[in-house]
Amino acid sequence: MESFGNILKEARESKNLSIETVVRETSISKQYIEALENEDIDIFPGHTYVIGFIRTYGDYLDIDSSHLIRLFQAKIIQEAPIPEKLIVKKRQISIKEILLIILGGLAILAGIICLFVFVIFATPKDDGITTVDITNKDPLAIELSSTPLETRLYKGDIIRVPLLSETIDLTVSGTLSVLSLDTPIGVQFIELGEELELDIDGKKGTDIVVFLSDISKTDADRGVEVRMWIANKITEANPSSEVDETEILSETEAAKLTKSDQFVIFTDDRAYPFSLKIIFRGPCLFRSKVDRDDAVENYFTSGSSKTITANNGVKLWMSNSNAVTIQVIADGKYVDLDIGRPGQVSVKEISWIKDSAAVYKLVEYEVD
Repeated sequence: MESFGNILKEARESKNLSIETVVRETSISKQYIEALENEDIDIFPGHTYVIGFIRTYGDYLDIDSSHLIRLFQAKIIQEAPIPEKLIVKKRQISIKEILLIILGGLAILAGIICLFVFVIFATPKDDGITTVDITNKDPLAIELSSTPLETRLYKGDIIRVPLLSETIDLTVSGTLSVLSLDTPIGVQFIELGEELELDIDGKKGTDIVVFLSDISKTDADRGVEVRMWIANKITEANPSSEVDETEILSETEAAKLTKSDQFVIFTDDRAYPFSLKIIFRGPCLFRSKVDRDDAVENYFTSGSSKTITANNGVKLWMSNSNAVTIQVIADGKYVDLDIGRPGQVSVKEISWIKDSAAVYKLVEYEVD
């Protein structure tokens, strides 16, 4: 069986690239590069990381990353332990049990013969033939939210997407080799191992994100395995979006939560909503929690972007800090933030605080 690790290593060596060069140009840490080439997947936090890094490393080396991902998935299946319940323990069969089995078999055979005779001689003939279509099923209808949903879809299934102004229904129109989704603005195609940000209403901007983790090239009836969610979209200024004063910490309270010095982004005599424009220049598992909303976690690759709008504050988790650039925008002003080093896992808080002189500060600091 082919080895995705050997393919990556041989491709790198054929290009006379050192591991240090790959680390510098891909923003993937050295330990992960070596782990991919050695197929030591136990050091990764999860299989999502492995797939993302394989895709990034393969694209960098001009290798078919989809083929590498299939090799990785085959390795996982091959190495999975057999459940204990499926392991049959051998035991000696007694003479009594053999006789019972033989008698039971004879009784079943006699019953089948009797049934056959009854059907032949007692059932009236009917020239009409009635068939029942047991393959027909009603299409599944699912509704998306900002929480990632992992599910299996089949041709004809409906994906309901509630947006701010309307609810849009998408239809699964193809499940062979590539996933095809019928949207109001046309058909969208997603390939295996690909994560796409889709605009489905034609109003610009990302509406949903779809990651395709499994699809057959030969059997459309197997359906597809996907992970999908509604993207956080930046909205136009809303007069009703106001900062909750009760949620603003004092400077002393905020200092107790920090692991590092606070970086002051803006100061003012009032607090107001702000936005984060985030660009990913390398692979990164990224999680965000805005105000009192639930946390949202996505995997991003180089060139991806995301915009977040908050009233009081936002908490960010990043698996690869150096792969992330963040620009804070508020009240017509903007500031670029320095996040961290390659391979560094960071947890940042960006929020409004209030000092003893009643001055509001939008600050960035590291937390647990």
